Amino acid sequence: MPANRFLDRVFRIASDPIDDHAGDIYRYVGDEIVITWLVPEGRPSARPLACYFAIERALAEAGG
Repeated sequence: MPANRFLDRVFRIASDPIDDHAGDIYRYVGDEIVITWLVPEGRPSARPLACYFAIERALAEAGG
């Protein structure tokens, strides 16, 4: 699979967990997604950390 198709798929898989944890995609930098939270939105349930682990799970599930 070409790199750009691979990254597109990874970014699409990551988008639901980002939404679920109230993150905002600030920008894409190469193969990186920069996700932000304002302190009041990120603090409940440690949303940034929970988002990281949710993305990790989603990618693992998608990989079979």
